[in-house]
Amino acid sequence: MRSIQAKRLRDLRKKLQLSQKEIGDKLNVSMQVISNWERNYSSPGIESLQDLAVLFDCDIDYILGLQDIKKKDQPLSMVDPEEQKIIDMYKELSDEGKTWLLNTLKMIK
Repeated sequence: MRSIQAKRLRDLRKKLQLSQKEIGDKLNVSMQVISNWERNYSSPGIESLQDLAVLFDCDIDYILGLQDIKKKDQPLSMVDPEEQKIIDMYKELSDEGKTWLLNTLKMIK
């Protein structure tokens, strides 16, 4: 199973529409290194994590899966339109519906 860190690295790269080679070139590592990070075969060191955080404009804690907000100073209201639709639908659910949804999400996470 892919770790949160590996998934976040892949998702952040794809969001910027960059290839593994392009990220590798920016960090002075090979495409294979980026691929290994994204497949959870290895992990970036602290210097690479710092470079990745700058490149992706996020906190290292977000990359590591220690927080769910990209940047600590990012207001909670800054979400994508699709995320806002999900939040709005969630708010309309009954308490029972919210419980069911949260339990379902925990099972597929």
